[in-house]
Amino acid sequence: MMAVDMGGPVNKAAYTFAVGTILTTVALLILKPTLVAGVTAK
Repeated sequence: MMAVDMGGPVNKAAYTFAVGTILTTVALLILKPTLVAGVTAK
């Protein structure tokens, strides 16, 4: 993709999507144990 686009709008969109996916995954990894612990504690 980078060879085709070289920093154009498609590349930026793909980069934004990738970063968003990574951040969401990390957030879920952090939140899931917290939510499970919260539910189990009650």
